[in-house]
Amino acid sequence: MKIIESNPKKVREIGLRQLRLNADEVVEAVRSGQSYLVRRKSEAVFRIVPVEEEVWQTVIDFTKVNHEGVEIKDILGAMEKVKRDNPDKYGR
Repeated sequence: MKIIESNPKKVREIGLRQLRLNADEVVEAVRSGQSYLVRRKSEAVFRIVPVEEEVWQTVIDFTKVNHEGVEIKDILGAMEKVKRDNPDKYGR
Protein backbone atom coordinates (compact mmCIF):
# COMPACT_ATOMS: atom_id res chain seq x y z
CA MET A 1 0.00 0.00 0.00
CA LYS A 2 1.43 3.38 -1.03
CA ILE A 3 0.66 6.63 0.80
CA ILE A 4 0.30 9.83 -1.24
CA GLU A 5 -0.06 13.38 0.04
CA SER A 6 -3.45 15.03 -0.28
CA ASN A 7 -5.22 17.95 1.30
CA PRO A 8 -5.65 17.87 4.24
CA LYS A 9 -4.81 14.22 4.97
CA LYS A 10 -2.73 11.46 3.46
CA VAL A 11 -4.49 9.16 1.00
CA ARG A 12 -3.54 5.51 0.83
CA GLU A 13 -3.40 3.74 -2.50
CA ILE A 14 -4.83 0.24 -2.50
CA GLY A 15 -5.39 -2.33 -5.21
CA LEU A 16 -8.86 -3.62 -5.97
CA ARG A 17 -7.83 -7.11 -4.91
CA GLN A 18 -6.43 -5.77 -1.62
CA LEU A 19 -9.71 -3.96 -1.06
CA ARG A 20 -11.73 -7.14 -1.58
CA LEU A 21 -9.49 -9.14 0.75
CA ASN A 22 -9.35 -6.47 3.45
CA ALA A 23 -12.74 -4.79 3.13
CA ASP A 24 -13.52 -4.85 6.86
CA GLU A 25 -10.18 -3.23 7.73
CA VAL A 26 -10.63 -0.58 5.04
CA VAL A 27 -14.15 0.24 6.27
CA GLU A 28 -12.87 0.72 9.83
CA ALA A 29 -9.98 2.89 8.60
CA VAL A 30 -12.38 5.04 6.57
CA ARG A 31 -14.67 5.38 9.58
CA SER A 32 -11.69 6.74 11.52
CA GLY A 33 -10.91 9.33 8.82
CA GLN A 34 -8.58 7.52 6.37
CA SER A 35 -9.05 7.96 2.61
CA TYR A 36 -8.15 5.49 -0.14
CA LEU A 37 -7.42 5.71 -3.85
CA VAL A 38 -8.37 2.36 -5.37
CA ARG A 39 -6.43 1.13 -8.40
CA ARG A 40 -7.16 -1.65 -10.86
CA LYS A 41 -4.30 -2.76 -13.10
CA SER A 42 -2.33 0.36 -12.04
CA GLU A 43 -5.16 2.68 -13.12
CA ALA A 44 -6.89 4.87 -10.53
CA VAL A 45 -10.54 3.82 -10.56
CA PHE A 46 -12.22 5.49 -7.57
CA ARG A 47 -11.72 6.98 -4.11
CA ILE A 48 -13.14 5.93 -0.80
CA VAL A 49 -13.48 8.85 1.60
CA PRO A 50 -15.20 9.34 4.94
CA VAL A 51 -18.61 10.98 4.75
CA GLU A 52 -17.31 13.85 6.89
CA GLU A 53 -14.80 14.78 4.16
CA GLU A 54 -17.58 15.69 1.76
CA VAL A 55 -17.56 19.46 1.54
CA TRP A 56 -20.35 21.14 -0.36
CA GLN A 57 -19.79 24.59 -1.72
CA THR A 58 -22.67 26.89 -2.57
CA VAL A 59 -22.05 28.06 -6.11
CA ILE A 60 -25.38 29.75 -6.80
CA ASP A 61 -27.99 30.62 -4.18
CA PHE A 62 -31.24 31.04 -6.09
CA THR A 63 -33.12 32.08 -2.96
CA LYS A 64 -31.29 35.39 -3.31
CA VAL A 65 -32.68 35.75 -6.83
CA ASN A 66 -36.29 35.00 -5.93
CA HIS A 67 -37.35 33.30 -2.70
CA GLU A 68 -40.59 32.10 -4.35
CA GLY A 69 -38.81 30.12 -7.04
CA VAL A 70 -36.71 30.49 -10.16
CA GLU A 71 -37.48 29.36 -13.70
CA ILE A 72 -35.30 26.63 -15.19
CA LYS A 73 -34.07 28.90 -18.00
CA ASP A 74 -32.74 31.32 -15.35
CA ILE A 75 -31.02 28.46 -13.51
CA LEU A 76 -29.36 27.15 -16.67
CA GLY A 77 -28.31 30.68 -17.63
CA ALA A 78 -26.75 31.27 -14.22
CA MET A 79 -24.91 27.94 -14.40
CA GLU A 80 -23.50 28.82 -17.82
CA LYS A 81 -22.32 32.18 -16.45
CA VAL A 82 -20.53 30.46 -13.56
CA LYS A 83 -18.82 28.12 -16.03
CA ARG A 84 -17.75 31.04 -18.24
CA ASP A 85 -16.49 33.07 -15.27
CA ASN A 86 -14.59 30.10 -13.73
CA PRO A 87 -13.52 27.85 -16.63
CA ASP A 88 -10.70 26.20 -14.68
CA LYS A 89 -13.03 25.15 -11.89
CA TYR A 90 -16.39 24.51 -13.60
CA GLY A 91 -15.76 24.54 -17.35
CA ARG A 92 -15.84 20.81 -17.97
